Amino acid sequence: MTASRFHIRFRTGPTGEAGPFVARYHNSVGIVSLGVTLLRDWPVGLNLDAMIFDMQGDGGLDHVDIRMSPGIALAQNRAAPSARYVRLYLTPSTWDASEVVVARHRAEGRVIYRFDDRAADRELALGPGVFALAAGDELLGFSLQTA
Repeated sequence: MTASRFHIRFRTGPTGEAGPFVARYHNSVGIVSLGVTLLRDWPVGLNLDAMIFDMQGDGGLDHVDIRMSPGIALAQNRAAPSARYVRLYLTPSTWDASEVVVARHRAEGRVIYRFDDRAADRELALGPGVFALAAGDELLGFSLQTA
């Protein structure tokens, strides 16, 4: 894979009233939407090649649209009451963009979207079947369970 590096630092916190992320596929437009189900305004946004990030003023990530997603069957996972999901708080002052390319590939039972090709040292569960890929305190991309 030849994803470019794009540095987005983050911290984690509880999901709170926003709740866990849910993945939805919009077949008519070929977009995967990841996000909380609580509807509210997103005062901060970031466009990154084929991804659009929508956040609260405190950097709390509420929504991500991924536009390079034709023909994906997402797993229909339901949030388990005992599941421990986290919320990402992005740190805008650390964004370092240059020639960003989002790369997509499939792994067994997953579709992975990355904007940094470094090896992930952990996956953070954002919701049922929705994971953030991270190296230290930097976000590298997202991984979604497929059907």
